Amino acid sequence: MKYLLAALHIVLIVTVAAENVARMSMARGQNAERIENRPTGDVSVVDACQEDYYPCTCYTYPSETIPSLYVQCTNVPSFASVQSVFLRTTARQVKEFVLTIPSFETNKTIPADLLSGKGAQEITLNCPDTETQLTVDPAAFSSSKDYTNLIRLNTCDLSQMNYAFLANFNVLREVSYASSIDVAQWSGLPFLPSLQKLSMSSSSDFTDFGNVPFSKLPALSEYSIVSCPNFELLPNTTAMKMLRIESCPLFKQWTILAQQSKMTSLTLLGLDSQTIKDALDSVISSPSVGTLTDLILSQNGLNEVPARIQLFSQLRTFSLSRNIISSVGNGSLSFSTLNLQYLDLSRNGLDTIESGAFQGNFGKTLISLSYNRLSRLESSIFKPILEQMESTDQYGYVDIYENPIECDCHLDWLFVDNSNLVDRVHSGQCSNGTSFSWLKPQDFSSCKSGSTISTTTNNPLTSPSYGGASTMPFVLFFLLVSLEAATATFRDGLTCDDYSPCSCEVYQPYGLVIHCGNEFDGHQSVTTHDVQKVFSRTKAQHIYWLDLFLSPSPETDSFDFINIPADFLSDKSVVRIGVGCASTSTNPWRLEIHPEAFRSSGHRMEHFEVDGCDLSRFNFNFLAKTNRLTSMSIGRSVQLQGFPPLNFLSRIISLRIYECLDYQNWNEISVRFPRLESLFLDGTQLGDQLVNDLLGSIASSPTGNDTLQQLSLWENKLTRIPEHISSFKKLSYVNLFGNSILSFPKGSLGFHTGIRVTFLILTGNALEAIESGAFQGDFSEAVIYLDVNHLTRFDSDVYENLLEQMHHSTSTSDAGLYVRNNPFACNDCHLTWLIRDKRHLLGSVHGGRCSNGTWFEDLNPEGYDHCSQNNGQSRDAEFYERIHTTIITFTITN
Repeated sequence: MKYLLAALHIVLIVTVAAENVARMSMARGQNAERIENRPTGDVSVVDACQEDYYPCTCYTYPSETIPSLYVQCTNVPSFASVQSVFLRTTARQVKEFVLTIPSFETNKTIPADLLSGKGAQEITLNCPDTETQLTVDPAAFSSSKDYTNLIRLNTCDLSQMNYAFLANFNVLREVSYASSIDVAQWSGLPFLPSLQKLSMSSSSDFTDFGNVPFSKLPALSEYSIVSCPNFELLPNTTAMKMLRIESCPLFKQWTILAQQSKMTSLTLLGLDSQTIKDALDSVISSPSVGTLTDLILSQNGLNEVPARIQLFSQLRTFSLSRNIISSVGNGSLSFSTLNLQYLDLSRNGLDTIESGAFQGNFGKTLISLSYNRLSRLESSIFKPILEQMESTDQYGYVDIYENPIECDCHLDWLFVDNSNLVDRVHSGQCSNGTSFSWLKPQDFSSCKSGSTISTTTNNPLTSPSYGGASTMPFVLFFLLVSLEAATATFRDGLTCDDYSPCSCEVYQPYGLVIHCGNEFDGHQSVTTHDVQKVFSRTKAQHIYWLDLFLSPSPETDSFDFINIPADFLSDKSVVRIGVGCASTSTNPWRLEIHPEAFRSSGHRMEHFEVDGCDLSRFNFNFLAKTNRLTSMSIGRSVQLQGFPPLNFLSRIISLRIYECLDYQNWNEISVRFPRLESLFLDGTQLGDQLVNDLLGSIASSPTGNDTLQQLSLWENKLTRIPEHISSFKKLSYVNLFGNSILSFPKGSLGFHTGIRVTFLILTGNALEAIESGAFQGDFSEAVIYLDVNHLTRFDSDVYENLLEQMHHSTSTSDAGLYVRNNPFACNDCHLTWLIRDKRHLLGSVHGGRCSNGTWFEDLNPEGYDHCSQNNGQSRDAEFYERIHTTIITFTITN
């Protein structure tokens, strides 16, 4: 049921989430202006796409402070056609140029003056496959030498590559390789004074940097090596500043780290506990122990917090996510740094935190404990941390999303005695599904006498349950699937046979839900052989949901391989199927599914998902005969090879790909899925450019801009609002939670005319400024989340129109503007319009609070009587006292 949980996350996170919408325009066929040169390689003025770039595609992004021009030549017949495009267009430079080698030009040299005298700040060369030998004429991009700062070479054979074409590229900062072979030649590499970074991803034969002429690269200090199974040696240098090594099992040369004195960032992923210990021992023995600011140790199979982390005196980010740390001992999270901003312990199966585990200054730290098994929030552990956070003007908080917290009297210290600290606990939820936001001090009134909290259905701390599952997820699930389930019928009686070692629930009115295996408990794993025996003996012919977390079967599989055989379910049919690989190691198990595995479900299956697997041997042929499949999800998996041209993909209307960090073929989505209504790409860390490329390809596809209704891009390292969003004629839901977008320019949150926005989730972006006119469209029924940002102003030219639309709406929706945890300044007149003149709009503002703790509702309208209509500024202390009617305290006493 991983997809269900993921979908619920998207809905639930709306209570603390945030979303941004951006505009993008694509145009052809007018005149462009000349672009000025800049010696730094940046482009100062970039033309709008006003000319005909066919057969290439041109995009411009109006929300950028300086509009940029992006040209993609991904489906062109020849190199000559590209030259023709740039010969007839007048723009002198472009922000990015992307070329996929034409199929008729395979293994031919990219010719001289490909861009016809034009320049590009970023150049991407994609080969159709690694059988394509990429070669480049020395003068191919000579007109770009003063502008290009990034070059990407993807899916190519580089055995014949000569880098002479980079001569005089004096502002080039990074060269990136993805899924290419014979990379390590570097023949003819010229002197590159500004090159800082080499990035290597998914190169099967890359072993070392031995052939790199380092004397020609004086600025080189950053290395990223991801999913290179044969990589062994780093260069013998002392100039390293940033290093990322992920899923490179043969690399053991950690002594190189002891030589470094300037390292600021170290990311180690997909390794093992001994490797991590060796690496940290080397860093701690080096001068870099006093310079390192970012230490990422996710997905390494660690079962305890590494020792001596307190020695890193400048640490700002420390991540241990996706390990197997079930308990945190006294003093194990002890930090000497005063600058810790992010501490991530999510997805560890963590169930125990000892008193005194956290030691140090956490006033401005975001502590993520999400997706764990914590059942208690003890005062001795969390109160000191929360008090530190509350005592600063920073926005530190503890995130406990997806933990089964027991909401009994042990929480009265928080909700009764220290309710001012509740806002510093994010996404809290009781084990019965009740959100912390629904809990009130009076719910704990019986605790003072020593009794326990009532468990009657009238008590908000409890709610009815079905089969042990919480009511709230089921309620939300009904909202998500009621339409599709309304037509489903189940002739079998809704009763459970003995499905052991699986479990069975009766889920009215949909049917049976079967769980096999436990994602977090390897001792409860099941094999394909176990599942086959279950379905061969049970009678129910139709299952609504089958939720599998599988381990290799000794009878049929190797130790690291899961093979789902033909006729897996013994002629039983399933509507929704989820397959997870219940691996407890750092490397997930490989999954292969026989083409006839789910033959009996071909006419009933509506949703399929896969989670946590190695998909290097996975293909989608087993879904080829489905005729009702409309929803698919792929999560937390590696080596996804892409989507083959199978007919069933054209029926998919909902696609979710989450936390698949090594997947490269994002632009396939627009080609393979022409009818998408919902697209969720969450936690994929794509960045601005890849997101914009992807949305551009969907928007320019024959049907994409007519069908897409929901778009989720949370935690994608976005620094600006994505483009193209206004191009989608039906888009009404956008989720940009947890990115790094600092400002929203005018018009950047514009939706297509005629669309009523439903959800706009913009939470957790460190947002500081919103320009006048940023929001454009119909927001009368919208739920807009701006929680957990850095907003200090609540200006009328930004919010008044939104709130008036919501106020005058006749809809029964929960439309509103949610702004909790922003440090709004209330000591001037800029709030006059809301507090004095338009106070009726306050009902649509939720969680508005001044930086001193006073709620917007408690501000005195009469305190603004001296303010003029133009909201002139007044900051004297007397005014400050006038506008606050009361000093709010939250301690509840009996």
